Amino acid sequence: MPKKIQPFSSQKSGQASLNLNRFHQALEQYSGGEPTALLEKYFTSFRQGKEIKKKLKISMTEKKLSKIIDKIKNRHSNAPQSQKAFWLSLLSKSFTKNELENYGFKISKDQFKNSRKNNYFPKQVGRKPINEQIMERVLNFIDNNTKQSFNKTIVIKRGQRGGGENPEVRFVRYLDCCVRCLYNRFCEREGRLLSETKFRELIPKYVKRPTKATGKIIYIYL
Repeated sequence: MPKKIQPFSSQKSGQASLNLNRFHQALEQYSGGEPTALLEKYFTSFRQGKEIKKKLKISMTEKKLSKIIDKIKNRHSNAPQSQKAFWLSLLSKSFTKNELENYGFKISKDQFKNSRKNNYFPKQVGRKPINEQIMERVLNFIDNNTKQSFNKTIVIKRGQRGGGENPEVRFVRYLDCCVRCLYNRFCEREGRLLSETKFRELIPKYVKRPTKATGKIIYIYL
């Protein structure tokens, strides 16, 4: 009685290699040296071959899908809380919550529900442009709270803050305090219209700190 052959997936590497060689020899023998033509006919015209081909496609698709899901899962787990629903939305319309949890996702009911909304978009990470009216108020405040030099100038080129379309020569203006103090003063008078970082970004190139103590000025507010 011939020995029962183990399933191929359970065979050790030596046995599997031996059976692959036997399979290849059989293909060569029964195809008359045209194994490709035999396999093509087997997978396209023979009923059992069609079924095997369908299973092969499913198996290969599952492997590719598993890799994609794994990458999205890593993005989801490393994303900030505000963006987790966005990464989840790439899969939540095709999978149930339990199915995604079986893949290793850690999600709440609310997060899963939000991710399935058709109009869901992640919050923009980029900076919002500063309102032109706020920008004008900041620039006017800076001009009113700095002292103009009468012997030092600076060329403001195109694209620099405080310059126009064409290069322009401006008198240097000096701060009477540090930028943080100036920002706090602005917030006291105008309100907190923008962050200190954006306030610093709006300071024109022609505004400088005084290089000497004598260059500082004192303001008296009535």
